[in-house]
Amino acid sequence: MLPDGTEFSGIKLLIDYKGAEFEKIELKTVFTGENDFIVSHTPLEKGIKEYTLTKGFRRADFPPDWTKLKYIWLCSDKSDMTFMLKKVSMITRKSENKNISLKINSVKKVQEIFPARNGILKDGTIDESCVESAASLHGFCFLKDKQEIEDKNSPLKAKIVYDENYLCMVTEAEFPMKPIANVKKKDDDVYQDEALEYFFSTWNDNNRKIQFVTNFEGVFFDSIRDYDLTAADIINSSQWDLPHIKKISYENGVWKTLFAVSFKDLKMDLNKCRFMGFQLAQDYSANNNSGKYKTLSWAPTASFPNPLDFGILVFNKKSFGNGDIEIKEILSRKKSVGNEIDLSVKFSGKNFKEGEYKVETIVVAADYTSIKSMEKIKFSGEEKNETIRISSVKSINGNYTVYVCVYNENNDMKIAAVNFENVTPLKDMFGENILWPMPKKVIWGDGVFMAGNANKILIPENASARMIRTADIFKNKLYGFAGSKYSVSKNAIPEKNSISLKISKETVFDGKKVDLRSEGYCVDVRPDGVNITGADEAGLYYGCVTFIQLLKIPMKIVDGMPVKSVKILDWPDLPNRLVRIEHPWHFRNKKFKEVPKIEYLMDWTERFVAENKFNRLWLDISMLIKFERQPEFNGSERVFSLDDCRKFGEFCRDHFIEVIPVFEVGGHANWWLLEYHPELKEKGYPHQSDITHPEHNKIVFNCILDVIETMKPKYISPKTDEWWHSKGGNEVPDELLRGKTRAEAFLDFHVELNDWLKKRNVKMQIYEDMLNPRHNGKRYDVYKVIDKFPKDIIITPWSGGMPDVTSAYFLDKGFEVWGNTTAYWTYGDKIKSRVQGMGFGTYNLGTDWRLYNTKSSTSIYGIFMGADNAWNILRKKEAPLMDEIASGKLPALREMYALRPNPAASAKVTPLNIQKNMDCSSLEYLCKKGQECAVAEGLQNVGNIPMLFSNQKMNCIVLGKDKTMSVPVGKICSSLLFLHTIAAVDEQGVKDFNGKGHWRNWPYGYVLGDYQVYYDDGTVEKMPVRLFWNIGITDINPLYRTTNDNRYVMPLKTSDGGYRFLYQWEWVNPHPDKKIETITYVDNKEFNFKILLFAISCRDKK
Repeated sequence: MLPDGTEFSGIKLLIDYKGAEFEKIELKTVFTGENDFIVSHTPLEKGIKEYTLTKGFRRADFPPDWTKLKYIWLCSDKSDMTFMLKKVSMITRKSENKNISLKINSVKKVQEIFPARNGILKDGTIDESCVESAASLHGFCFLKDKQEIEDKNSPLKAKIVYDENYLCMVTEAEFPMKPIANVKKKDDDVYQDEALEYFFSTWNDNNRKIQFVTNFEGVFFDSIRDYDLTAADIINSSQWDLPHIKKISYENGVWKTLFAVSFKDLKMDLNKCRFMGFQLAQDYSANNNSGKYKTLSWAPTASFPNPLDFGILVFNKKSFGNGDIEIKEILSRKKSVGNEIDLSVKFSGKNFKEGEYKVETIVVAADYTSIKSMEKIKFSGEEKNETIRISSVKSINGNYTVYVCVYNENNDMKIAAVNFENVTPLKDMFGENILWPMPKKVIWGDGVFMAGNANKILIPENASARMIRTADIFKNKLYGFAGSKYSVSKNAIPEKNSISLKISKETVFDGKKVDLRSEGYCVDVRPDGVNITGADEAGLYYGCVTFIQLLKIPMKIVDGMPVKSVKILDWPDLPNRLVRIEHPWHFRNKKFKEVPKIEYLMDWTERFVAENKFNRLWLDISMLIKFERQPEFNGSERVFSLDDCRKFGEFCRDHFIEVIPVFEVGGHANWWLLEYHPELKEKGYPHQSDITHPEHNKIVFNCILDVIETMKPKYISPKTDEWWHSKGGNEVPDELLRGKTRAEAFLDFHVELNDWLKKRNVKMQIYEDMLNPRHNGKRYDVYKVIDKFPKDIIITPWSGGMPDVTSAYFLDKGFEVWGNTTAYWTYGDKIKSRVQGMGFGTYNLGTDWRLYNTKSSTSIYGIFMGADNAWNILRKKEAPLMDEIASGKLPALREMYALRPNPAASAKVTPLNIQKNMDCSSLEYLCKKGQECAVAEGLQNVGNIPMLFSNQKMNCIVLGKDKTMSVPVGKICSSLLFLHTIAAVDEQGVKDFNGKGHWRNWPYGYVLGDYQVYYDDGTVEKMPVRLFWNIGITDINPLYRTTNDNRYVMPLKTSDGGYRFLYQWEWVNPHPDKKIETITYVDNKEFNFKILLFAISCRDKK
């Protein structure tokens, strides 16, 4: 076993040789990789000598991974040569890489299960006597807060037993009234009832699983997530059946269920593995969801079906007996070569019967693959600390699981398992040449064009009004980022030091005449001028967007604002590239803490939609609009007027964006409709609007018409997702809706809306799930109407479960399909060329719903990936989202998008000395006990900005509810730059914040307080400090250090290999001619966070 901090670097051979001096032998080391070996021809000397091999001929790079050494061959081409190999040993050296302690996120719950005395089945039914030897599950948890319940207080009791063929469970759930069981059809949404849910993962890979859900009447839903030969991928399938036996009864307020299933049907072979991932959950309806009758699960989780959170059932033949295992720490050390790590699993064993035990360690990586090791360890009653090292583990960003399995002489097991998080080393691409979406062809040249010294934009004499508008937008951008006031002139002849715009179907690129494709462009930057050619009006606009990116790439304002010489030829692969926003909203008459403004939405749309070359914006603001045709929609949450809608529609068209207004009609109508018209609620479904109600379409169509007339969209969507999804209490839905089946009503509504929209030259789009038999379509057999459904309706799949299979299903039916992803996913090669649209659903504007969240659906990074995937969908391979973040590319790109126009900006930046205001040591807030975190001292370059750090123990200013400051400035500044962070939030603070739904109140980041600028004329300007927009949390996972407005995020390395982050924010002064006298801070007293301010710099006015 290697000591910490060492690694293998070669082999050492002790050879006794008596032959002729310097005769050579061939020494060959063979490794486990394919055709991976080192060959060395070594001359032998007489006597017993030591020979080493650390180098030699190898096809792959040096050094190799010596832990993968498989064979050593020694041979000679002389048949009479003899020698004796006396010893082989490994050479070690001090490792260049340090051990890093990885964060353990959770400890898996483990339960030992024992065999039934007389078997599970008798005459084909469950023998209830088998339960006598069953083991009880302990420690059920409430779903909402994951709080563990004492067994005596739990409304759910469960026991489990097995034999070599079957697994049997008995549950007893308290229900003062009979459980709700409205679902009558197999594989319908049984989990909407007060259902009992079982989950099995016999693969133990955090991915594949089996789900079985039954209601009180025995109606069940079953599905499997496993490898599918047709899809050639892991997919979810509810078309699969789980053979089982069950008995259900209800007596004295207790629902009792006996359930048996074969190990064969669970895909488990007890001869190969004797433990499985398992989850058990009992649903209680909202009516019962108080006191002890609340939905609960055995293993704590936020989502029952997540295999990562499953507990473990261990199938022992006899009780293992005494013995406790605790995994205490996971250490990671990067290998010198390749993308692999060595893991050290530190654990303790105590209270064991003295003896030697086999210990198997299994590591499941974030890509669901596993690696195992086996060794023997002696344990006794005394506590013993052990370290098991596992070499050459894949290093991927994401969640891992490690199992430590101890086997006794009877091969019974004791298991401990934890989930931990692996983060690859941080990489920084700040200021590097990144263009987005990635252009098809780029040729960098020599020299620069001085954009800050030029001042002319040339357009043709016959320029269209649209081209003039593009030139005007471009002119304003150049003023903001180059600081030069450009004029727009009609002149067909290029001039020196000017930027020429034109539209042409062909251009010259790299000395060759090429055709420009639809929406394509060519940018040619030379020291003496710039040519931007678009294939059409949109292509010209995208060429201008790319030039502004070239201007921003260096992330530094310098005199003349040079832009590197480059030739770019580019075009989109798809005509429809969309981003989806569910704008933060409130229910009726709730008030925002910060009222949304259409200008905020326009600014965000310009930065993250237009500048990513998206041309479709799926926008749901139906919950915020005051409709004129239906004036009753006038609550305090209705903050957007129809004039705002008109303004926003014009803005989008200016930037080549077709806004697609969407309304939650049907499934989530409670978002905007039902609180104003409760009479439209469908019986038994509190979130569903009754589409057959005589007034329904009149009201909904009126609201849609208001938006059509103001926004002038080409597309509208009623969404159509998750209809009849959430049942309400004891209210039983009617079998028919005014004489129609729900499938008939669904079809009729969409046919009527589609016909109504077509008369207004508007095309309709819907989500796919209700027409998809593999998704929600089996609900009331709605999917069966698909062949009658109008084929001119665009289908937009949102689920990433089986995107290729799903889209192929609709394409083959004759529909146009646009991918509309919830979370980031991509299409396979067979579907890419068939779809007409692709994009990403970000849900919000960059404000995360929770602290320390890791869901990509709420991340700005997903928008960037969605843009690049839509623009370049036909390329052969897309990099995974996590890899693009880990590479440093997406963080650097996000930093570039944070730059704000500042025409008054000077290249000169002066740090302010705020040492006198510093009142605390950052160690108190940045580090855990025993950790160290070095903060820079003195003058430092932070994101190309000079900033002055303290060289004293007190090195930051603490701001918060009872902490303020007043910093003197006495300068004229075009902008101020703050380097700040939010101190780590403790577990209780996270729970308090996450439980309050603050996102509804603060759509543009949580305003913690305001920096305030006091000018010399007595006026004041506020600078809101917004969590997730211009400041972040210091100890966030490095992969999720994303904010909207921070131009640089500065990493600080901790002593255990982790990171802390400081966020640099540049606030552009709206009054650059006024002298700033002081900067203060006023907390809004809404949140209990500590802001740490490390430095302030002032950018001069030019």
